[in-house]
Amino acid sequence: MALAATVPLLSACGDKATDPVVATRTATLSGMVGPAGAAVAVTATAAGGQATRVAPDAGTGAYAFPGLPTGAYTLTFEPAPGYAAPAPATVTLGASGTNAGTTTLAALPAGITYRANGVAVSTTFYSTQVLSDSRIITVLADPGGPNERTIQLLLDGLVPVVGTYSLVTPENSARYTGPDAVPYSSNYIRTGSATEGTLVITVVNAATHRFSGTFRFVGNKVFGPASAPDTATITEGILTNLGY
Repeated sequence: MALAATVPLLSACGDKATDPVVATRTATLSGMVGPAGAAVAVTATAAGGQATRVAPDAGTGAYAFPGLPTGAYTLTFEPAPGYAAPAPATVTLGASGTNAGTTTLAALPAGITYRANGVAVSTTFYSTQVLSDSRIITVLADPGGPNERTIQLLLDGLVPVVGTYSLVTPENSARYTGPDAVPYSSNYIRTGSATEGTLVITVVNAATHRFSGTFRFVGNKVFGPASAPDTATITEGILTNLGY
């Protein structure tokens, strides 16, 4: 009696040992933000929710996401202080790479906000006075009104430079005058008492001659009645796109 031949059965998906491996295609998604320094981060989010974040080049505004799987992405932009976030952009990353072009971030209007002894103050009235080697920024809130408040920032140097500066020295200091017309200074030499204060310049735009930053300080009373508080505390100070 003849024996029946045995024929191996193959599954519908084939032999795993010989199946070709389907590789995920990747490419580079790139673009620019303008002006340079206007965005601190760009995030590319895939349709499935996977997000990748990069920082644009501070000098050119260029950014790149190398090695992303091809497909659709939503780009979001985190603005630097002094700039507004643009609307998200949708792009499709192809196998040969995709350039998303230039995204321009609009500058916010110039202004100053802070808290004086806990009271919120907001104003767009300011002026700058150039001395031989320094600059005085005078900030006025409710000028001529019953709640007039003045802050003066003395900054060493004619051109702002990104960095953190103490506000308790003769070169860099701050002065606050409230509705009672009593002045308070962070300059320890002027008041003879220890004070504290910091100015952080976060963005300097050489093209538009504007800068942004934050500040805070405690000022000691320079003169005034004994009934006036000995100190004034300025917190949450924000400088937005001030000219220089």
